[in-house]
Amino acid sequence: MSVTPPPLSGFNSHSFSIEHAPVRKGNSDYNALIDAIIDLYLNVKIRNSEEIDDYDSNKLGDEKKELMDKDPVLIVDYIK
Repeated sequence: MSVTPPPLSGFNSHSFSIEHAPVRKGNSDYNALIDAIIDLYLNVKIRNSEEIDDYDSNKLGDEKKELMDKDPVLIVDYIK
């Protein structure tokens, strides 16, 4: 038996709100959403073997800091 999640009929990609649960910039839910989007991007990003060999937690942190300044919609476009 599978459970189907409710439709996102109230989803607005520009305001990041789902029905009556707004997620606004500066809100902890907004920050959690941005962190999740950035983590997803960093997990699916294609890297060449040289980048992989040189990658460590410091570089991951630096890349994450750079992405925090980007528009979240742009990061989703990177993932696409």
